[in-house]
Parts: sequence; C-alpha cells; structure tokens
Amino acid sequence: MTLPAPARSSRSTPVPWSLWLGAFSVGGWFCCPLWVVTSPVLLPLALAGAFRGVREYRTARRAAAPVGKAVLGLVLSVLGAAAATAYLVYVAAHPDLIAED
Repeated sequence: MTLPAPARSSRSTPVPWSLWLGAFSVGGWFCCPLWVVTSPVLLPLALAGAFRGVREYRTARRAAAPVGKAVLGLVLSVLGAAAATAYLVYVAAHPDLIAED
C-alpha cells in the first residue's frame, strides 16, 4: 500500500520559467529607453519564454495541474516577441533614425 503524496500549498509552487522570461521581455520595454540596444536581447528572451510556455502548458495539461501561470507566461512572452519584432521591422524600414550625421 502506498501513501498519497502530500498536497503542495499554492505558496510553495515554483514560478514557471515562461513567466520569468515573459516578464523580462515585456518589462524591458518599459524600463530601458535604449530600445535599439535592448530589442536584440529581448527577442530571444521572449522566444525562449514562448517555447517554454507551450512546453509548460502541455505538461500541466497532462498532469491535470493548474495552467494559469503557464498561460500567463506564454501571453507575456508572445507580447514581448511581438513588440521586439515590430520595433526591429520599424528600425529596418527607417534606417535614417539610427544614423546621426
């Protein structure tokens, strides 16, 4: 006879990596005004958070665990990736904004 595993309290559950990566990728846009410098760094963070969010969502669904934090991390990562991509496309379309005479 095996004993059931003790139930974890909601305060002891770790924060998923997708939530950290998504928060950094979105927070970087509000904290740092040098978007030309930060966008090449924030885009890989956001993409890693998006891939990690999908993985954590699938894992949580299979284990019948709450998926709220994984979904929130996925949404934040997608927003960060969209902002970085939009800014890089804008800079590529307007190269005269970066160069100073």
